[in-house]
This record gives sequence, structure tokens and C-alpha cells, in this order.
Amino acid sequence: MLTLGITDSHDASVTLVEDEKVLLAVSEERFTRNKMQQGFPFEALRYAQSFIQDRRIDKVYVAGRSGRAIFRIFNRLYSRTSASKDILSIYSRMACGLESLIAHTPWVRDIDCLLSAWVIKRRLKAMRIPYRLIEFSDHHRQHILTARSGLSSDYFLAVSLDAYGDGKSGLVVESRQGKITQERQYSHKNSLAHFYGSICAILGFKEGEEGKVMALADYGKKSRLCEIFAAVLGVNSGNLKVNNVYRKKHFLKKITGYSREDVAYALQVTTEETVIKFIRNFVSESNKPDLFLSGGFFANIKVTQLLNESGLFERIFVFPHMGDGGLSFVANKLENVYLGPEYSDEYIRGLLNAKRLVYSEEEGIEKKIASLLAQGKVVARFNGRMEFGPRSLGNRSILYRTDDPTVNNWLNMKLERAEFMPFAPVTLFEFRNRCYKNVRAVEVTAKFMTVSLECTDEMKNISPGVIHIDGTARPQLVREEDNPSCYKILKEYHKITGIPSLLNTSFNMHNEPIVCSPEDAIATFYEAQLDYLAIGRFLLKWNKVR
Repeated sequence: MLTLGITDSHDASVTLVEDEKVLLAVSEERFTRNKMQQGFPFEALRYAQSFIQDRRIDKVYVAGRSGRAIFRIFNRLYSRTSASKDILSIYSRMACGLESLIAHTPWVRDIDCLLSAWVIKRRLKAMRIPYRLIEFSDHHRQHILTARSGLSSDYFLAVSLDAYGDGKSGLVVESRQGKITQERQYSHKNSLAHFYGSICAILGFKEGEEGKVMALADYGKKSRLCEIFAAVLGVNSGNLKVNNVYRKKHFLKKITGYSREDVAYALQVTTEETVIKFIRNFVSESNKPDLFLSGGFFANIKVTQLLNESGLFERIFVFPHMGDGGLSFVANKLENVYLGPEYSDEYIRGLLNAKRLVYSEEEGIEKKIASLLAQGKVVARFNGRMEFGPRSLGNRSILYRTDDPTVNNWLNMKLERAEFMPFAPVTLFEFRNRCYKNVRAVEVTAKFMTVSLECTDEMKNISPGVIHIDGTARPQLVREEDNPSCYKILKEYHKITGIPSLLNTSFNMHNEPIVCSPEDAIATFYEAQLDYLAIGRFLLKWNKVR
């Protein structure tokens, strides 16, 4: 049985599943090279066709039931607009209002769904992708299903929060022994994520850059803004309330005069307090459920850290592609995120020769990489299948040693990124408790860099280059079965240096998608002027004269 998942909103993607096996999951941006590419995922589907071949899709799931028809009909215009649009713009407000109106007007919703089905059918037919049935999935229910794919559980609380989708900003589901015991939905008017994104926009950040504000917050201090922001947010017995006064000009004037750091601090702290109070309403101290999280809001790793440290949950899992780009994921089980394109050594060799690049072929390239890293070299790694989601997890990564406290300044400059953004470590799984605190409940989700953890004194001493100003890090914990090549690099590096971690950042320039193809990797390697590129089994050294 073949199942195809599609999301065609502001971060388009495709997932293909055969029975219980995920054949591929990939975002459109990686092919178009336009970050957070929105619209119908033509290029991702073309990649999927090599897996589908002449077979028929049994069921096509399309994320988003309501308010999407007009964007699907005018896809050519929609896909060309910027995904990093201003969340405070008239366009953004109209889109949100229209989607909500359609979602809550039954006869209009039915017409909208029929038009959407007509458009999707035409697109699939034009691409010669045969199918049996098309079904539209509810935005937040699909977020919940993606989160559930990480762990099996008999008792869990699942929470989806984002700006809005299908007229809602959130959904909470509690389940015991396979039966839903509680369910609550939240209007788009009470969107915590929209509030957070709006303040980010006021600070000059684009949609999708909320993580920068989260990092910036640790450089700020407490001010009266904390009280002003707290007055906007309210929680009462599981009800989440957001006063839309934050959209008004007179409210925005209250922020004037405060530094960006202090605004970010107030925003992050009040948001954290609100979310913890909100989720506590669904949990008793005596019986700990598993917690499943998805939706773009839960890209906020400081929130997931506090939920972990609360001690309220047996285990916590955050879906690795928690934003709308993950809505295409229609499998019941997630084993890893290495689900994108891969390229043979023969293809890579042919490309290197065609470009007349000087390279060496290494049989034991992981050992060579570890040696170069121990010498203080920066190595870009391109290997195997590309990762699904916003994190590079060893296959499309830039690696460096963790004991250089100056790395934030010069490497961010090379990659044209903000200097206050911390780098993250990749750590051997067996050293997790020596390097981080409170790991037990998040051992699985920490494989995907979806939670920050307080670092131990040992970690702070040996790896200052990946420790944030607040003493935390966002680790990727690696086992041999998860990524053999990455694990071997770490093991060899540990043998040489005694340090079980490496700096691991995404292989891309600022405001570009993570590299997908060998062509992308080579271009980015030379643009950033990194020391070495380990691409498949081949090794290139950067020099000024190519």
C-alpha cells in the first residue's frame, strides 16, 4: 500500500510511505533553493516519482482542510511570494481572517474543499501520478499525529500550537489505553505563536526566525515589559487567552525605548511561564503521561527544556519537523530523518572531474575527518541521505571542534549568520549523562536537536564553543545505529582528543536552505571558504586558486 502526504502551504513538503516503511520525506525548499518554499511541491513530487514509478497511490493525504483553495488555484502567484512575509502585514491578517471565516462557515468550507480537491487532482494528473483516493487532513490533528510517531505510548498528552491552521491555533489531546479522554481546541484569536511572531516582526526578524529572538533573550534583562506582555496572556483551567491588543499601534508604542535584547527577554520569559502554566492544567502530579509536541511554536527549545525539567512527564518527544513543513509526514512510526536524496560516489566523482577540482579519495574518510577536526580544521560533511526537517544531523553538516570559545564570532561571519546565535553539539550517546543534565525523559527527542539541556561542569570545561551564554546546549545524541558514519567520526575524534562532542551546524549560508545536492555542497563550500569538504568518500581542500 502506497500513501502520499502533501503539504502545500508556506513550507511545502512530500512524504511517501509503503505499508509501514517511510520511503522518503523531503521539503520543496531543498530543490528550489528558496527557503521555506511555499505552494505546491512540484519538485519534491518529481523526486518522489522515482520511487512511485508506475504504481498507483492508494491514498493521498493533503494537509489543510479550510481556506486553502484560493492559494491552490493561484499557486503560481502564491509560490513566488516571500515565505518570510511580515506577520503584521495586511496581507497576513487577511489570509488568517479568510481561512478562519471559511473554516467556521460549513457551506463555504464544503465549496472550498471541493475546489481544493479539483486543483490537487489536476496537478497529480498533469504529473501522471495515479491515485485512488484524496483526503484532506485537519491541520492540528495532523500535527498531533506526526508527534505521536516518535514513541509508542498507552498514556499521553499531545499538544499542537502554532500561529493558525484550519481556523485554529492549537489542539490538546489526552489519551489512555488507546481512547481519547480529553480534547480541546483553541481559536486563531488566542494564538500564542502569533503573538510571539508578531513581537519578533517588530524587532525586525522574519517569519521563521523566532529562534533568533529566543537566543537573543539571554542577553536581555528584566524590565516592566515583562508585566506588559504578561497582561496580554492568560491561562484559566486549560483555557488559553491572548488579548489581541498586541496588534494595536498604541501597544506597539509601549515597546519603544527598550533594547532588542530586553524585548526578547520579556517575550521569552512571559511565553515560557504561560506555556508551563497552560500545560500543567492537563497533568496530575501523581500520574505522569508521555508528552508529545508539534506545531511551529515548539521549535522553541527553551520551552521544551522547561517542560522536561518540570518533572511532570515520563517522556517527551518533539516531532523533528515540528513546523508546517512536517505536516506531510503520514507514517505511524518515525525511526530516523535521513529520508531525502542521496548520491552515489560515482556521481560525485564524475561531478568533481567535470568541474576539474582537486580531490583525494579516502577509504577510511571518517578517520581522516576526525584527524582534521582534531587539528582545528573546519570540515563540511556531505554524506548519505539528506535530513528531513530544519536540523542538519550529520549528513549535511559543518563540523568543528568544541573547545574553541571564539568560534561563534568567526564561523558565524563565514556563514553570514548572527553572531549571538549559538552553535550546537553532536555528542556520543553513551556520554549523554556526563555532558548533560535531565536527559532521561528526552533521550529519544534529543537525537533530533529538539530540546536544550543544561550542561554539566565537565561539558562546559571541554566544549565551551557550543555552550550558550545561559549554560545550555541543544545536543544531537548519536548512536551507531542512527548514523554509522557520523558516529565513527565522533568515536575517532574522541580517541584523539578525549572529547565526545563536535560542533555540528547546518551546511548552508544564512537565509539559504540546507544543501541538497553535491552541486549545492560544492558551491556553498567555496562561498563560505571552509577548510575541507568531505563529500562521500572524497576530500577537497579549499584554496584561493581553483
